[in-house]
Amino acid sequence: MKAIVQKSPLNVVVPTRLNEHDFEALCDRARLEQTNPTAIARLAIRLYLLNTFQQHEALPGKG
Repeated sequence: MKAIVQKSPLNVVVPTRLNEHDFEALCDRARLEQTNPTAIARLAIRLYLLNTFQQHEALPGKG
């Protein structure tokens, strides 16, 4: 699966199916609110897992 390196303090790698604009907006907000990098990493992991689950649900014969 192709991945995009987002502009975050941790250079988080996320799947391309994830909405890039939404991810960037969340990271920008976290930086503005001075959220620590660990919180941004946790957010990226949650989004990755959600995206993975959605892809699994979209497979033929599932759901």
